[in-house]
Amino acid sequence: MEERKKTLLIVDDDIFLVDIMAFTLKQSGFEIIKAHNGQEAIDIINKEHIDLVLTDIMMPVMDGFELAENLRKNDTTKNIPIIFLTAKSNVEDKNKGFNIGINDYVVKP
Repeated sequence: MEERKKTLLIVDDDIFLVDIMAFTLKQSGFEIIKAHNGQEAIDIINKEHIDLVLTDIMMPVMDGFELAENLRKNDTTKNIPIIFLTAKSNVEDKNKGFNIGINDYVVKP
């Protein structure tokens, strides 16, 4: 029996960056779904099985903090790993993310 590919949801309003990450991660064997804001991500997560969310913080409509809060409050999604990938490097934002319950925080170069 063939093992199911892990599905990653990439959430960022920078379409170019999303495409680069998607290409790279697909090459590593992941199934990739893209969203461009937190609300799109919520809509996708309600329909698809997602193994990990890789999200920016600063986005229109719903930012990464609100997305993470929504996922952590929902019994169905509370255990999905969340990684923030963001340009925000200050300690306050990192602490806020970890207090919400994200799994990791990576600062974009």
